[in-house]
Amino acid sequence: MKPPKFYSSIILRFRSWDRFLLRFADRYDLEHIPPETMERVRECMIYFICIRPIISILPETFKKNGDHYEFALQYRAGGKDRLLPVKFPKEVKLVSDYPHTAIHSFDADGQLISDLLVANMVHLLEGIAAELSGLEVVYIGKGTADCALDRLDGHSTLEKILADLLRKEPNKEVALLLMKFKLQKDIIRPETPIAQQAEIRGPKADQHFTKIMKYQPDIEEQTKIVEAMLIDYFKTSVYNTHYVNGLSENLAVLRNVYKLDFDAVIAEVDTENIGGISLYSQNVSPAYHHDAILDIRKQEGRFSVLEPRS
Repeated sequence: MKPPKFYSSIILRFRSWDRFLLRFADRYDLEHIPPETMERVRECMIYFICIRPIISILPETFKKNGDHYEFALQYRAGGKDRLLPVKFPKEVKLVSDYPHTAIHSFDADGQLISDLLVANMVHLLEGIAAELSGLEVVYIGKGTADCALDRLDGHSTLEKILADLLRKEPNKEVALLLMKFKLQKDIIRPETPIAQQAEIRGPKADQHFTKIMKYQPDIEEQTKIVEAMLIDYFKTSVYNTHYVNGLSENLAVLRNVYKLDFDAVIAEVDTENIGGISLYSQNVSPAYHHDAILDIRKQEGRFSVLEPRS
């Protein structure tokens, strides 16, 4: 293994900073949310098109028990119809009309105060099954000049996904996860004996450090990098057509990353603060936290601060 290239390693990191989850069927409800919330939605750079089982409430099971409500969810998984008993806390609640996908809450005067889709809160319910609390990522796209949500109007790939579900898996629905990412640069210095073996030192290393710290990609370039990283990580090649053959310096979107000689790029996805909804794909196991990593030093056969050491 070759020694470190520079005394310090500099990693370009994109952290998921804000996020919104909604059913595709409810996307137009965003028109009625407060302007400040809509502004946050419009800052989302990346959208994940996901699928999950359609979930409804079995109305005859809905009853109050002390300080909470109990009911059964019905859904289909593994080719079988399933029932799952769950609990829901406090307040006066009723199940919506057919197809029984929401819970209505009323105040003391009988006024509707909330209309909660069970699919959007299923991960918060006590006793929920793991197969219901995750989202399978099938497509990843970007939104820059238009926000991520706007890109979904007349989206040919989304229409194909919906058609495939209707034909192959009619008991599943599309959910949309919109995300904003924040750029940062991590400076990591390996153990002193290893760092002292760095090949490039002195003024040349100082020039590299200055140049790399001045690099401030605009939002469009940031979005393209994150999109490429996440498509490569989740391996969504059934519906994605770009960035499905691996990441390398030959990709135009990564030209500056390689030219400036970053040690690595990381696109970090964290869903824990939206109820711990796990994301997964056909190639990636369910988890609340995912790191899509492009380790350039490892590609070069060099020492990498990201590689675990025995």
